[in-house]
Amino acid sequence: MFPTPLQSVFSDAFSVHDLDTIPKVACGTRYVDTVDGRVFRYCLAAGTLYPGFGAAFSVGVHHAYEAVHAAAAAGDTTILIDQASVTVDEFAGGYIIMGHNASATSQTRRVVSNTATSTAAASHVIVTLDRPLAVALTTGEGYEIFANPYASMNAPGTTAENETFGGIPAAVATSGKYFWLQTWGPCFCVPGGADATPGYGPNAREVFFVGDGSVNTGDVLTYAGKAYQRAGVIIDKGVSGSVAPLVMLQICP
Repeated sequence: MFPTPLQSVFSDAFSVHDLDTIPKVACGTRYVDTVDGRVFRYCLAAGTLYPGFGAAFSVGVHHAYEAVHAAAAAGDTTILIDQASVTVDEFAGGYIIMGHNASATSQTRRVVSNTATSTAAASHVIVTLDRPLAVALTTGEGYEIFANPYASMNAPGTTAENETFGGIPAAVATSGKYFWLQTWGPCFCVPGGADATPGYGPNAREVFFVGDGSVNTGDVLTYAGKAYQRAGVIIDKGVSGSVAPLVMLQICP
């Protein structure tokens, strides 16, 4: 489905500022700039995203705590579930957690692929795992599937209370476009309204995402027993009137 090896994508013509209508690689694919170590992840936009502002994960649980259809032995790399209206590889790149009703049976695997719902076989779906099962599954064992987090990145809402930021887009991306999201390394982050000069205050080095995806330093935030999501630390030395924080982004190395 995607070019192999990845060098066919990461060629001399490759740029993290590229936008694609048809994906070149799987969502979540990691690219590292070999010069300065910046890290990027390939993503699908679910809204309009801008460089300098955080992009938020917008996927959730596909199916919360349901039961596997059939037993599977330790060493198996596929399991059988029952789900209606599932398309081919809808779960690919996501995560399945099985048997977490008891600590002795809990195991997490990345989903490599899945079949479409078989209308001829009681809505059966075969899920292929990235690693063999370490513990056998019994018929009816509980599971949950979480979607690929990088397959639906959205602009944050007016508050970030229920949002987690995945990184900073490398280019303006509109809904339906595939793009590169920076998750680590030197990155410009837009200052938030409550902190027009981040890094200027004494010992104000760490920055945190606020509701619109901009950043504030911790000294201006009111925690009230709760913590904002940390984006990283400011690289440039604070000077009077500074409004352009170059941040050592520290989300996903």
